[in-house]
This record gives sequence, C-alpha cells and structure tokens, in this order.
Amino acid sequence: STHHNSDSRMLCLGFVTTVSALQCPPFHSCACDFMKKKPMLEVCPCQWQVDGLYADCCGRYITGAALAPTAEALMRSRYSAFVQEAGDYLLQTWHPSTRPAAMDFEPTQWLGLKVVAAHDLDDSHAEVSFSARYKVNGRAHKMQENSRFVREQGAWLYVDGDVDTN
Repeated sequence: STHHNSDSRMLCLGFVTTVSALQCPPFHSCACDFMKKKPMLEVCPCQWQVDGLYADCCGRYITGAALAPTAEALMRSRYSAFVQEAGDYLLQTWHPSTRPAAMDFEPTQWLGLKVVAAHDLDDSHAEVSFSARYKVNGRAHKMQENSRFVREQGAWLYVDGDVDTN
C-alpha cells in the first residue's frame, strides 16, 4: 500500500489561448474535436506541478495520447476534464457499472484542486481523497470526495466516491 500527500497550493484558473490544430490519435477524435472548440488552458488546472503546462500534464490523457498511469493521475485529469467540460473523456474513464448515460454541465467556475491522499490498495484498486473549490452562480462551494478507482486492461477507471459538499 502506497501513501502520497500532494502539494497543498491552489491556483486560480485562466483561459489563455485557443487551439486551432491539435494532432490526436484517430481512435480518440471525439475528445480532440471538443478541445479544438474550447479555449485551451496554458497551465494545467490539476496543479500537480506548479505552473505545469496542460499539454504536458492532463492534456495528454484527455486527448488520448497516453493513459493515466495512476489513479491519482486519472483523478487529476478528470478534474481538468470537468474544467474543460470534456464529457466524452469523463464518460470513457468512468467504470461501466456506475457510468451515467450522459454528462450535464451547469455553469461552474472551478477554482482549485487539492489532493489530500492517494492510496494503492492493490495492483488494480486505489482510492484518492481530494477537495475541489468552485463557484456556481457566484456562490462558493467546496466538495470533498474519497474516490474509488479500478484498473482494467491496463486503464484506470473511476468507480464511485463518498462526496461531502458545502
């Protein structure tokens, strides 16, 4: 069992440029088509590395260029996908046993992510505890979740989580 505490810094998110031509693998065109239409983040919203570039961090998972190597990397990429409203990626990385039929996004301003702990339970099961700050209709919220993940055929998938919002 592994335990990891992440950096507790939180940064504000900022959209800076629009992607005009993104090179993507043919099997993952849905996420890439989406990314061409949305402003692309220069700094990755997951904040794994201070000032880490989106394309070098979660962007490579969301576009399908690579699989998230750990449950924590998948959780961080899913947070970034919520920021980008990349519904196809969120559904693809959600375990079929708990996956919703579709993603609906309400207007949300994501403010920051803090990973509290990540635990590998065994080779194919892990848990990640995190908090996310956001605003809906100008009102600030904080969501805390202990998420459960499973690895199937080499790919980590989100199963479910215990959520506390305020």
